[in-house]
Amino acid sequence: MAIAFEQSNFLNFGAGTGGTLAFTSNVKAASLLVVVTHVGATGRTCTVTDNNGNPAYTQALTVDNGSRQVFIHFVPNANVGATTVTISVPGVPAGVSTAIHEYSGIATSS
Repeated sequence: MAIAFEQSNFLNFGAGTGGTLAFTSNVKAASLLVVVTHVGATGRTCTVTDNNGNPAYTQALTVDNGSRQVFIHFVPNANVGATTVTISVPGVPAGVSTAIHEYSGIATSS
């Protein structure tokens, strides 16, 4: 199976602690889901969950440049169906924005 980009979505939550963001189409079986979150502050944590029964999202990377942070989370072999991702960044006094991406053919087992 060839690797293919399937879909993405983006939302700027503004000031706050995150929120929810849905894929516009059903996620395909065995896809890799990637969540990239930008936080306009430092020293924060970020967790990602979804409504589709996927296992915990793994935090793959955190970048902190002294005034902002970027978090990258992923879940391989995602469950098929409508998927809404919840992003939580406790205590953020500045903006939070998130992009979600689906790729097929790249992580077909956990």
